[in-house]
Amino acid sequence: VRAFCRRIGLIDKSSNAPGAKERPYFEYLLTQFTEPGELFGFYNLAALSKATPVLERLDAGMMQHARVVFLDEVFNASSAILNSLLAFMNERKFHDRGSVVPVRLEYLVGATNDIPTSPELRAFFDRFLLRAWVRSVAPEREEVRNLLNAAWRETHSPPTADLSFDNLLEQLKDFRSLIDRLTKAGKLVIDLEHAFAGHLADCISFVRSTSHSEMSNRRLVGFAKIILVQALLRAAREDNREPVIELNDVKVLLKFGVDRQSEELDRQFVQVA
Repeated sequence: VRAFCRRIGLIDKSSNAPGAKERPYFEYLLTQFTEPGELFGFYNLAALSKATPVLERLDAGMMQHARVVFLDEVFNASSAILNSLLAFMNERKFHDRGSVVPVRLEYLVGATNDIPTSPELRAFFDRFLLRAWVRSVAPEREEVRNLLNAAWRETHSPPTADLSFDNLLEQLKDFRSLIDRLTKAGKLVIDLEHAFAGHLADCISFVRSTSHSEMSNRRLVGFAKIILVQALLRAAREDNREPVIELNDVKVLLKFGVDRQSEELDRQFVQVA
């Protein structure tokens, strides 16, 4: 995540200096003892000791001012943290003592070693649309060499200028606005007669029947956007000005949308691919 933020210009000496009010990148390791103040800022005790006490939060550089957030061991958090994060992720708002404060969040990434199974964590888990599964390297020489090479370069070699995308977040805002305008104008519509919808329904039925994912309505709608982006990226690479969603695009749901992985899912993925 840090490497991504460096490439898009969010991590530099000025923006993440101590005391900066709006640091664009925020990261934190969550535990069961993490308090909301560690993420959103503690209250100013000095202000409470004044002749006219004021309850104010010291929030410089805290999560509500970040554009990209990374939370490690995200499911270790207490219920107080999870309740705050649900509104934070869903509505892009921070509820602070009865006040609703808009936040700058554009992307939130979480990492975990364990997939939650308890009901109180399922809703929170469902908010993470894309799941990237990281497996241990295979015990083969080529795989081990590739891992060591990539990890060493990422740790010790700063990204070069030709690999930077400083305006990426701004361009993505423009992209979302364009999608809205095209949809409102009736130029971007979902073809209800296309075989793609039936193929997507088959994949949803498979992941639900095999308990790989409950595939909520929220996730299904989110993946419609991901599938569209895939078609646009492929069209851009092929210099095709008429992008078309293909049946094969559905496989992104099987690869990045399920709650767990298995050999059964791998076989289904091969069939779709």
